[in-house]
Amino acid sequence: MKISLKMLGGLRVFLPTPGEFSRCDLQLSEGATINDVIAKVGLAPDRPFFVMFDGKKLQESDYATPLKDGDEVTMFPPIKGG
Repeated sequence: MKISLKMLGGLRVFLPTPGEFSRCDLQLSEGATINDVIAKVGLAPDRPFFVMFDGKKLQESDYATPLKDGDEVTMFPPIKGG
């Protein structure tokens, strides 16, 4: 299956293939989860980031959610402001 992966901010360096506007298509096995995406791009467990899926920010407990062909996953670092 193919999903669209968007990585923002400093996470762009983890995109597995160059993409336009910090986005690329990612081939995954059927039944793959957000955890599989995280492993495939090589994000370290100690690196802080957030995941949005289906327009909602996910909690880490939701990372086992199975993906479907055509889904879009967005990952971004914490944002600091003042």
